[in-house]
Amino acid sequence: MRDTDLEAVRLITMNLFDIVPFEEEKEIKGLGICSHPFATSLFIPDRSNNSLIDLRNPEHAKQYRMWIEEVINNSSPSRILYRVEKAYRMTWFRLVSPYLSDADYGTLLKDSWITEEDPNQDKNVSQKMAINLFKAAKKEFLMDEEERAVYENLPDEITLYRGVSVGRSRMGLSWTNNPDVAVWYKKRFEEEGKNGIVLKATIEKKNVLAYFEQDNEIIVDTKHLKDVTEI
Repeated sequence: MRDTDLEAVRLITMNLFDIVPFEEEKEIKGLGICSHPFATSLFIPDRSNNSLIDLRNPEHAKQYRMWIEEVINNSSPSRILYRVEKAYRMTWFRLVSPYLSDADYGTLLKDSWITEEDPNQDKNVSQKMAINLFKAAKKEFLMDEEERAVYENLPDEITLYRGVSVGRSRMGLSWTNNPDVAVWYKKRFEEEGKNGIVLKATIEKKNVLAYFEQDNEIIVDTKHLKDVTEI
């Protein structure tokens, strides 16, 4: 069993920091909102002198990078994950996954998936990539004992539901065997004239990749879904 290459994980993490520029979101100008693996705002509190770091300023950005690098170099893989902004967690995991032990791989894949707001639409991790990442995980590390017990007791063929809220991808890896959960996701961002949908499908247990207790989430290999209908 291989060990996690912590130095490689740290190096890749800082490469991710460097490759994404600090730029204001074009759709929401004037508020300093940005999408970066380590920042959601261009203005970061500087606790050393009670001021703000402006990440548009190259010197300020350099100062912030040095601080992040110091933190990363003194952190475990799990702590590094929670330094990464939620929108980039599956991206980060995909990049570091070849350097993780089996235990870290399973734990960090689960944590990356369930803490990212919408991993099914991650622009840097396609659904095919995500399926392959799940297939490579050892289930004894991907799920806790209670989740594995539920997984083992799933029937050979399972009826699944998927709530698709407004603006979200119709198909994805995330399904549930609880229709009430699907309805909740359907209604998340509904407003007058804009409604979500609930999908129903079946799948054989052998094509289920994981079960997570949070939201009764069942992760599936989407190409094996059968009889997908809108209800």
